[in-house]
Order: sequence, then structure tokens, then C-alpha cells
Amino acid sequence: MRLSLLFVILLTEVSFGQSADAIATVNVNTVINPRSSLLLGITFDARSSMRGNSGPVGYHDTNGVILPEIQTIFGDFPMSTLRYPANAVMSGFDWKKSVGPAAKRQSQDIGGNVPSQPLKFGFDEFMAMTKSRGALPKDIQIMVTIYSKSTSGLKLIQSQAAIDDPAQSAADLVEYANAPNNGKNWGGGIDWAAVRDSNGHPEPYGIEIWNLGNEPWASGEFGNDSVGANNYVAMIQPILDSMLLRDPTIKITVPATGPATSQWNTKMMNHPSLKGKLYGLSPHFFPDETVVNGTLGLGIAKVESGIIAIADSAKAKGLKVIVGDYAHNVPTLNGVPTGNPDLAMQWQGANLCADFLLLMSQIKNVERVNFWAYGLVPATWHPIRLNSPGNYTLMPAAALYKKLSQLFLDRSVAVTTTSPKGSDGNSYSVRAGAFISSDSSLLNVIAVNRDKNDSHIFQTNGLSNYSVTTSRLLTATSLTSEIILDNTVASDPAGNFTLSPMSVLILQYQKKKPTAVNHNGVNVSTFLLYQNYPNPFNPTTTIGFTIQESGFTSLKIFDALGREVTTLVNEHLEANVSHQKTFDASALAGGVYFYRLTNNSRSEMKKMVLLK
Repeated sequence: MRLSLLFVILLTEVSFGQSADAIATVNVNTVINPRSSLLLGITFDARSSMRGNSGPVGYHDTNGVILPEIQTIFGDFPMSTLRYPANAVMSGFDWKKSVGPAAKRQSQDIGGNVPSQPLKFGFDEFMAMTKSRGALPKDIQIMVTIYSKSTSGLKLIQSQAAIDDPAQSAADLVEYANAPNNGKNWGGGIDWAAVRDSNGHPEPYGIEIWNLGNEPWASGEFGNDSVGANNYVAMIQPILDSMLLRDPTIKITVPATGPATSQWNTKMMNHPSLKGKLYGLSPHFFPDETVVNGTLGLGIAKVESGIIAIADSAKAKGLKVIVGDYAHNVPTLNGVPTGNPDLAMQWQGANLCADFLLLMSQIKNVERVNFWAYGLVPATWHPIRLNSPGNYTLMPAAALYKKLSQLFLDRSVAVTTTSPKGSDGNSYSVRAGAFISSDSSLLNVIAVNRDKNDSHIFQTNGLSNYSVTTSRLLTATSLTSEIILDNTVASDPAGNFTLSPMSVLILQYQKKKPTAVNHNGVNVSTFLLYQNYPNPFNPTTTIGFTIQESGFTSLKIFDALGREVTTLVNEHLEANVSHQKTFDASALAGGVYFYRLTNNSRSEMKKMVLLK
């Protein structure tokens, strides 16, 4: 159906007599990603507390305190897995200068045109931030510098990234992060576990994932042929070995690039010096909608075939895939954007991100995905834009993440999507993904229409045991819009939904309630669980319920990652008695929570939102 105007907001349109041309078949029994929240990772730049000639370049002031205006829009941003220190690793970042008493930290020259200065928001502050947002240390991916100042013949980019003795630095960081302070002094010399303790962090962080370098396959570094790959392996060998010597349980990843059969990737997966030492590959992707000779040159469809091939090849070698960075591409010439650099973060970029993440949710060997890049506002592709001193905008790509963090339930399950070719030459127009809670009581289907011109009628199959509770459509007034319009929509009589051009459909399902039959043959509910009030809430809400079958009853609260927060009821209760329990979330971070009532063999779960 051709529309005369792009991005018409469909508030109540109902389609009659139209058959679906985009169909998603969901298999709730086939799990693709057992921790789908890890698909919503972000990269965070270590230079967040530095100051440029015109003001802060990141989110923190020179004392390491988050800026109030940033706190407003970033203070509740969801974090599940993060990559650090981002591009600071290519600017000579020295982690040792970022820890210890802030007043005594040495200056670092890692900001390009930014004057040399100490980092007051350093490694420990970063770990404290992630902990406060619920990110587990084992889900932090630390990037380590691979270039040494003592190496001759380095290219310009390599020399700018170089530090003193990277093997020693990386090994010491592993010890600082993971060693218990028990007097054993893992590496000899400086006891870094004792240093961490003296810095106010007695317990080991337990960081598992470590990536060697950033994009060493680039032409400004080693180049992506077999010679470049061999040179890279030779350089990282002593670094890798020194890290594993300090902690043999850590997981090492190396960058990947190009098709699965590229000379670089082939070396990474088969080099004898790396055999048995790698956990996974870490590719980067920056697709867009460029049309070349009538087809999409850098579209998601091209990425799709490439990443599936890399994932399959890695799986055959026992390796995982961790997408280090991705975002909508911004064409550049000599490092300067040739188009609108904000487009990647505006609605067009956000829509592409939804498509990319749904793709990632359907590739079994992709463990986690990180979005580029937070913490350095002047950077191209930045999701928080600095408009003027003290004035920042949370761009749609970031705003979409907030919405998706509430929708990517515990696991992603298999979805097969069919749709027509896009009007711009893309091989498809609609892609869908599905996410299910750990107890299978909740399921969300997300569908993205990538077509800039055409609407499509969307249908779901395989969900006969579920019923739709909420249906919303995310749209915008233009490709460059910086406001996401989130509206409730209705299905047609057949249960199908209309996806307007460049839109994202959100369907939230609940498993149909089982019924019990009394002796008179009348169907009765085992219990009545009322919606908590208020919802959303801050900081308390009341949950009411009445069970109609005496027996053991529990009422538990879970966070968005499925972790139990607290138990409000855990005892034998009598039937037909009204109960009200108050949940106090004063000490918790804002976000989505779930409460589950279990009575004998029956269970029901509902969602609530804590606003802070």
C-alpha cells in the first residue's frame, strides 16, 4: 500500500479485508539467546571526565561527578553489558593513572586536541557506575592496548595508542581487577590486589572478558591481509600469555573483520599461537541504506549474510561472537562526516538499530552486542548530543534502547519472518524478533518495517497459547526526527497490524491463564491477582490478591534480568481471604520489575515500572 506522505502516524487505523504480507512465525520452544539483555550492550569512553577548550567532553565534571543535565537523561539508562575504555584505548589510555586518590592522579594526554589532564572518572568509578545500574562485572568487556612505545616502525595511529610495556600493563590490570587480596601477590612486584584494596575496593571485580586492541585490521594499523594478521598475532602473543598467566580463567577475544573467509578472520580462527586461548571474535558493523546499482551496498541484509557466516565459522571452532561496536554508518572523508552526522542517531538510525538488534537476536552464536559509543559527547555517532553548554539531547537511538530494555525479556526465541522486498531494493521490508520470560508467562514480539515508502500488514503465528495485552507503534514525523512517537494501535478483525513506513511494532503477550474445574463442572480461577497500584510507582506500590485454593503461596519480585529482588509472601494461606502487600523500592534503581504469585501449582506474573 503506497502512502502519499512518509511516516503517517497510525493511531486507530484498522485494516479490513487485507491479507498479511509480512508474517512472523514464533517458536517459543527454541531458545536462540539465553540472556537477551546482553544484546543491549554499550561502549563507554574512558575520557568522560576530561575537559576541552569549550567545556566538558564527556558526562562528568573534572571531579568525576556526573553533570546534572546529563544525570537527567542518562541517570536511569539501562546497562547490561559494557565495553571499556572505548576509543581511549587508541589514544594512549593508561589505566594505572586512572585509579587511586583522585587528587593524586597523574595527567594523561589522551584527548587529541584536549589538554593533558588527570581522569577523575577512572576505572574504579566506571566499575562503580556499572554496579549501580545492575551490570555484572563478568559482563564487562575490557579493551587492552597492544602497542608499545618501545616498538620501532609504528604507524601514526599505532604510535598514538602506544603505552609503556603493554604486556605488563595488561597483566597488572587483570591482577588489579581479579586477584583476591590474600597476600599471595599473583604477579610478584607490586601487589595490585592490595593496591585495589587500599583504593577502597577490597573485593575482586571478577572481570572475565578482555579484548586485544580495537580495530587492528584497519589500513592505518596492520591491514586485513594475512601478513597484517600474522604481525598482529606476533604483537599480542606476549600480552595474551601474560594476562592468562595472571588469571587463566579470563576470556580473551580478538577483533574480526570482513567476510568469514577473509585472510584476517582465517588467521584468527586457525593461528597455532592462538589455539585454545581464545573465547571469541569481536567484529564491528556500521551499515546504512546506501543504494549501489539498485541494491543496498551497506544494508543490514549484507551484514546479515556476513555475520551469520562469521558466527557459523566461529562456532565450528568453539568460539563465540561479541559485536564490539555497531551503529548506523556516517560516511566520512579523511575522518570528517560528508553528510548529516546526526542521522545515525535520529529516527532513521534508531530504526536501523532495531532491525540490527532483531537480527542479532536470531543468531545463536552471537553472545552480546555493544552500541558505539557513550561517554564522549563530541564523537561522531554519539547518542547524546551537546547542543550548547549545559544543553544535551538524548537522541532517538538511545531513547529506543530505553524502550527495548523493558521488552527484551530473559531469552530470545526463534522467529521466521517473511515479507516483500523493500521499495528501496532491500531484500526484505519487515523483520521480527521474540523475547520470552524465564517462566514463559510473558512474551514480546517486536517487528520493524524498514521500508521508507510502503506500509505492510503484519501477522504473528505460533502464539495460540498467548493473548495480546498491549500493542504499540513507534514512529516519527521524518527520517531526521529526534522525537519518537509511541502510540497504542489496534489490530484488524483477523488480528493483523498495519506497520507504517519506517516503524517499529511492539506486541506484548501474556500466557493464557489455566483454569481449574470444581465439582459442579464450573471453571474457576485458582487465584485472583490484581494489578498493583499505583503503576508506575515511586517508591512504593501495593499488590493485592485473593487465592481460591488453600495451600502454599509465594509472592516474589524480580528485576528485568529475571533476578529475584525480594519475597513478600512465602507461606501457607487460606482461600478466599483478601491480601495486600506493599513493595518498597526505595533502594532500587528505576526500571521494569515483575511480581509473580504462585499458589500450589499455579503461577501468574505481572509487570510494574519504578520511576526514579
